[in-house]
Amino acid sequence: MPRPVALDHNFPEPILDCVRPWLPEVELAWVRSIGPGLGDVEDHELLYALRQHGYPVLVTNNWKMENDARVLVALERTRMSLLTLKKAGDDAIVATGVLLRDLVPLLRTEVPRGQIFRASPSRIQPRRALELLKGVAEQQGTSAEQLLKDLGR
Repeated sequence: MPRPVALDHNFPEPILDCVRPWLPEVELAWVRSIGPGLGDVEDHELLYALRQHGYPVLVTNNWKMENDARVLVALERTRMSLLTLKKAGDDAIVATGVLLRDLVPLLRTEVPRGQIFRASPSRIQPRRALELLKGVAEQQGTSAEQLLKDLGR
């Protein structure tokens, strides 16, 4: 049975609509479609309203919610879970990628409610092939220079 998850406005519906067939365990709904005016209420009020609508999880780019005492009280009282995406900024594509990477594994784990999960995008870290070759060479008991000589064309 799919678990309902509320999303804030930063997630592009067309992209997530395309991946719905691969997310059978999740029922995604944007806050603005759950109830009239929910997109305009204070964060802590949103949590209470979402819980009343049957949503146990909210996903948001607004990681500052973690520092709001009213939000923390609302999370504890409602026993909701909050997944915040830090450092995704206003980049909807990055935020969607992090959501897709982390949401389903989070939902598959039974965790106590009233939890905050912080996800952040990891950036590509370039590495020189020569540096990796040095490690491979060391494992093979030779040098990178020797491998360059022996295996180069």
